[in-house]
Amino acid sequence: MLKKIHNIVGKIFLSCTAFYWFGCTDTNSGIPVGPSNIANQNSSSSEAFSSSEQLSSKTEESSSSESPSSSSEVQTKSSSSNNTPSSSSISAASSSSEKAPISCKEPISSSSVKREPPQKASFDIERTLSVMSHDTTGLLGQCVSAMQSCAIHLQSYYKNFYEYAVDSRKRTRAKDFVNSELDSLLASPRGATFSEEKRNCILNLKYSYWEATPDYGIPPWYSCEDNGDVQIDEAYIRAILTLDSLSREEYKKILEETNEKAAECDALE
Repeated sequence: MLKKIHNIVGKIFLSCTAFYWFGCTDTNSGIPVGPSNIANQNSSSSEAFSSSEQLSSKTEESSSSESPSSSSEVQTKSSSSNNTPSSSSISAASSSSEKAPISCKEPISSSSVKREPPQKASFDIERTLSVMSHDTTGLLGQCVSAMQSCAIHLQSYYKNFYEYAVDSRKRTRAKDFVNSELDSLLASPRGATFSEEKRNCILNLKYSYWEATPDYGIPPWYSCEDNGDVQIDEAYIRAILTLDSLSREEYKKILEETNEKAAECDALE
């Protein structure tokens, strides 16, 4: 009986003690701090610190993801301010555009064809003139001096060609060409078989004088300036072909004149 009463009193005591502990808070200064309470406090504070760090990180990520335009705008403004051309760069660009370097093609290497010595004193006029013609193949894109380009354009004008004695100089060159060809004929193995009479006849075909060049004043191409190189274009090629055509007419006059006298020499043995 006493044992049962003792058990009942013990249970009541425990119940009262439990009720007393549940009624207390953490702020009560009277609560004894044991090892388990310290561990609980440390774990709760570390959890709080970790959660605060996670919250701060999420806040930074959300702010950066929510305002990408602002950061890109800042970068754009910064790059645009860095790319703003200064007055010195503008002046350098304008000067480079004014004197842009030209890109010239490499000249086409023309294989030199060995000319056979003439077989007679008279000339095949059409064949001779075709050899003398200016070959414009591959000229487009190459470079010549500005002075040469200027002179070719001015000389190719019909009026300038005749008024400033270009025609006379072309005939002088044609005569020099005839003299050179006749010398080649006489020095060739075939020329060694010619009779003395025929050789003398051919020698008499040579031009022993130079045509006097009339004085028409200073040609306009004398004022052409040497301003570096220029690129050959279609206009330059047209000027060359026009000048060739005018020059061929003057060469043709000398060749025809030579052929009239050479017919007698070719008839000799």
